[in-house]
Amino acid sequence: FEFSEKQAQAILDLRLQKLTSLETQKILDELEEIRRTIAYLEDMLANEYKILSVIKEETLEISEKYGTDRATEINPEEVIQVNIEDLIAEEDMIVVISNRGFVKRIATSEYREQSRGGKGAKTSDLKEDDFIKHVFLASTHSYILFVTSAGKAYWIKVFEIPEGSRTSRGKHLRTIFEFEKDEDITAMVPLVEFDEVTSLFMATKQGVVKRVATYAFRNARTRGIIAINLDEGDRLVTATLVNGEEDVFLTTRNGKGLRFPEEKVRRMGRDSRGVRGIRLAGDDELIGVCPVREDETMLLVSEKGYGKRTSFGEFSPHGRGTAGQKAYTSNGRTGVLVAALAVNEDDSCIGITANGKALRFAVGQVSRMGRAAFGVRILHMSGDDSVIGIARQPFEDEEEAVEPEQKEEEDTKVANEALNAESDAVTEVTNDEKNDDGLEIY
Repeated sequence: FEFSEKQAQAILDLRLQKLTSLETQKILDELEEIRRTIAYLEDMLANEYKILSVIKEETLEISEKYGTDRATEINPEEVIQVNIEDLIAEEDMIVVISNRGFVKRIATSEYREQSRGGKGAKTSDLKEDDFIKHVFLASTHSYILFVTSAGKAYWIKVFEIPEGSRTSRGKHLRTIFEFEKDEDITAMVPLVEFDEVTSLFMATKQGVVKRVATYAFRNARTRGIIAINLDEGDRLVTATLVNGEEDVFLTTRNGKGLRFPEEKVRRMGRDSRGVRGIRLAGDDELIGVCPVREDETMLLVSEKGYGKRTSFGEFSPHGRGTAGQKAYTSNGRTGVLVAALAVNEDDSCIGITANGKALRFAVGQVSRMGRAAFGVRILHMSGDDSVIGIARQPFEDEEEAVEPEQKEEEDTKVANEALNAESDAVTEVTNDEKNDDGLEIY
């Protein structure tokens, strides 16, 4: 066909007009649809009920489209309670506690076996004014029971103590336990379990003693519970574990000692006060209590650094609540007793002084003497410094223990004279010693 230019343009214009008309209508329809959608959504958002209806409808659609029956069944009767302790491997750990209250546990594998004469391995990298005060071996599943000067008891599982290396400092006990401001730890003992057989034997500064089954402390945990009710001005001095078949030995700062069967102190509840353990004269105070065991001797140390070891066999059992026997002869040169503890021949000890020094010595180098002797100088005090306590260490650390000073001639002479003159010395027995029936029980 042959079209003129005008004819061709007319045909072309006609098609574009129709096309434009169609596209315009489509756009207008889409605009109207969008406006209806906007109106619907705005209405729905303004109505909480409509929102929940839409959510429910869409959820049902998803459930209908993708929902399948559960492949497993949950039976409440078969739910297994998992104890975190069951996930902890039971192994021996070395628990280390410093004088300033830092604690940690160390795997025994950290310590290599050494031949005789080895220097040992360092257990902590502590500050200059701190030192290791307690070291003992315990299983990760064992408990450690802490008893404080305020008469409260706390415990923690060994695996809950932060694990550290031989040189790490550890974690402070006040970040673990909720201690009161003036509350100090006076004793800590490892326990395998809380039972009715083993008892905690406690003693106070004023001579009051108490025996409680360890089972009574099963709920102590980190907040603590009352272990003994203290009189005004009294404080707990120490505590130790007993098995019901041993004698216990009480020592005072003025050198009196009393041995009696632990069964003479009946078991009591936690809230009770206790009974009189030893009769104190004047301003005397109780400084220590320990169970009597054949393989151990008693180490006595005075405030001026004098000390001795005495066999428990030197003391005959007496009645509870009596004045006791002479255990140490003190004078202006030696000062009063500050520490009394049971030790083994191969132990080492650390003497703690008022000026913050820690002086270490080997127990085997301390002379054995009788009850009347005041001992020899085992710690040299400078100036006005004095010993305020002794800490026992069951095994050697990296540093060698210092041998005590050899006794001076005058010490030897006086000690021997005292031994000869008072070898039969007995004891100051009061009327109460002759008749225990009248003892006062609180």
